[in-house]
Amino acid sequence: MQIELRPITPEDTSKIVAWRNQDWVLQYFLDQRKITEESHMQYYHSRIETGMVRQWIIKADEKEIGTCFLRDIDYENGRAEYGVFIGEKDYISKGIGKQCVRKVVKIAFEEMGLNSVFARVQEKNPRSVYSFLNTGFHMMDHTEYVEIEGRQEKVVFLEITRKDLCA
Repeated sequence: MQIELRPITPEDTSKIVAWRNQDWVLQYFLDQRKITEESHMQYYHSRIETGMVRQWIIKADEKEIGTCFLRDIDYENGRAEYGVFIGEKDYISKGIGKQCVRKVVKIAFEEMGLNSVFARVQEKNPRSVYSFLNTGFHMMDHTEYVEIEGRQEKVVFLEITRKDLCA
């Protein structure tokens, strides 16, 4: 199954809010607060329109199924953070996340001129960690903890660099 990516638009707001607020999706977010259409539109205007974030809708089998993004884009230091979530259960564990990573990393390096892309993942999400490792990312020597529902959850950092792709 091949995927396509297209930039998000304001018209995608309701579906992004619906996907992201599902408990089975939200459980792996570092910030687990639910979003509203209003908060998403604020995010769209302050982050997407300003170029601090580039975000795409993921399409598979002619169906829109989730979103992926580069955030906190730092052109001066040549890096950004990658994130992805699939909002349609039937498309989980189908290799879509790996395809998204490959496409977005290519955009980051070839179109945007970045040198590294990193991701933060809850350690309790081994499927996501494996997907990153399987697409050329490596574990960084850095971890953090975030508080989620009163628990401290370990967050691992993974990274891929332009050099990694040339090696």
